[in-house]
Amino acid sequence: MKFGIVLTMLLAVCLSGFAQMDVAWKKNFGGGYHDEFYSVAAVPDGYVMVGFVPLSSFGNDDTDGLTARGNWDAMIVKYSLDGSVVWKQNFGGSANDLYNAVVAVPDGIVAVGYSEAGSFGNGDWAGFTAKGKWDAIIVKYNFDGSIAWKKNFGGSDNDEFKSVTVVADGIIAAGDVPRESFGNGDLAGLTPKGLLSDAILVKYNFDGSIAWIKNFSLGGGDSFEAVTTVSDGIVAVGSSFSANNLFDASIVKFNFDGSVAWSQLFVGRQSEFYYSVTATSDGIVAAGVVQPNPGEGLADLPDLPGKGSYDAIIVKYNFDGSMAWKKNFGGSDADCFNSITAVSDGILAAGYSMVGSFGNGDWTGVTGKGGQDAILVQYNFDGSMAWKKNFGGDDTDCFQSIITVSDGMVAAGYAIINGSGDWAGLKGNGYLDGVIVKFGSGTNHIADIAKTQNIVVYPNPTNNLLYVTNYNLHEDTVIEIYDIVGKKMRAEIRKAVEEITLDISYLPSGIYFLRINDDIVKVVKK
Repeated sequence: MKFGIVLTMLLAVCLSGFAQMDVAWKKNFGGGYHDEFYSVAAVPDGYVMVGFVPLSSFGNDDTDGLTARGNWDAMIVKYSLDGSVVWKQNFGGSANDLYNAVVAVPDGIVAVGYSEAGSFGNGDWAGFTAKGKWDAIIVKYNFDGSIAWKKNFGGSDNDEFKSVTVVADGIIAAGDVPRESFGNGDLAGLTPKGLLSDAILVKYNFDGSIAWIKNFSLGGGDSFEAVTTVSDGIVAVGSSFSANNLFDASIVKFNFDGSVAWSQLFVGRQSEFYYSVTATSDGIVAAGVVQPNPGEGLADLPDLPGKGSYDAIIVKYNFDGSMAWKKNFGGSDADCFNSITAVSDGILAAGYSMVGSFGNGDWTGVTGKGGQDAILVQYNFDGSMAWKKNFGGDDTDCFQSIITVSDGMVAAGYAIINGSGDWAGLKGNGYLDGVIVKFGSGTNHIADIAKTQNIVVYPNPTNNLLYVTNYNLHEDTVIEIYDIVGKKMRAEIRKAVEEITLDISYLPSGIYFLRINDDIVKVVKK
């Protein structure tokens, strides 16, 4: 049975992005010391966060009821739509374990990261043997928080998964492996391509078995920090160590069989890194950080001078790999984009800015709130800036991950919380807490607009046919269907009639989103 079109589909009138959205709720999570969230994913009835919690944080506050397994434990927390904790699970053995990223799949949740050798053979890794100093890990959870399966991956050295995404027939994990890991373990039979390390892409079937492994390098040391899907393949971004002992940001397009379609470097005068990537209807957008020479233009930004010690960077690529536009962002201190996502009218970036960046450059007229503020910046599709916002208290704040949801957006990261600024009313649980912030208007735009336009979508769930009735939009309308990770599964133009029938019998079972787009109303893909 298909789950059909989820009725929390993303309907929105053509508003000015999320600039007017207030904080719907904010939560911190942790014990007595240093806790962080690195990634957030939406599930049908809430949000899932992953990161790590150290040994010293267990036994108090949010870790009550959990028993530490090692020095660091990977942590996964499920929140309801109103921000309450539904369940929480720590994972690992007796050494260090950490989750870097999380993604929803049709029947559960998948987290990736790494575990040290000392964690294997005990705790959650009882019965497993370490393959190297660090093993990349991938763990599948059911929606109730129970573990469906778990796998370690690697050779004899330090191997790590840093990002994960979903394709129609499996799961793609991305990260890096050093040269010394090749020739043994899961990398037996593979030849290293770089002098130091190779970026790695591993496709898993939904049962946890490996479908294929691909390593990539431009000759030095390469790493993939983020991965996403487009209609005809997979795009990974990260960095490549160059001959001049600096890093260049890298973007690589793979076909679905793992073969390389194209690759590009973003080259500045010092080091550049891509940390996140997202797909739009007409291209691919990567974001991260660059280290310009103060007062000088960057090699790939000859017409724009560097703004600070580090600038956040956002670059739009066409689907063939050519560059459409590029922008650097920040003030006179350090600024960085850690995560980006596509929204209905542009691209939303999240990260941090240091205190010295405020009051100058792109932060002219904006006062910093602490030593480091979490930031949100929205760009229009042409690369112009739509709005910017800083968030935090009087100390350290950072957004590591951002997603859009039906009525706003959800950001994850870390903060030192003492009840000041945007954290008024909250008490910190330790030195550093993992944080989740829901931004939204406080109203359900879906119900409001659906009622106004008299749009009814049924049945839900459905096996074959989906009906859009009482349809009174305007002129020709674009109808699109996207899967849970934003991959376009169908697109067509329909005339405005009272009822539209969509045959979705060709789609595999799963959760899908409907997008209706005319000159007045938009249904926005996740």
